[in-house]
Amino acid sequence: MYPFLRLIKEVFKFRKAPQLGFGDVHISHHMCMPWDLDPWVELNNGRTLTLYDLGRIPLAARSPGLRQKICALGRLCRTDSFGSNCIPWPLNS
Repeated sequence: MYPFLRLIKEVFKFRKAPQLGFGDVHISHHMCMPWDLDPWVELNNGRTLTLYDLGRIPLAARSPGLRQKICALGRLCRTDSFGSNCIPWPLNS
């Protein structure tokens, strides 16, 4: 199962959480489900990284200033064709 439902749950759960200050800690709890296991009944390595990312997404959303930077980058990529001017530095050789 792809973790879309888990992602929606995390975003919904922390949607009204206060912003974090510098050095504050974000705590989220995740459970290993049966479909996350491989044939040797161990947590799949790829799914481990996905669970880590599910904890990082609310952390990034609660970090001050990061949400504005991500939205600004999205607006920049939307105004120009994707990938043409999204690079913030010149690549002239």
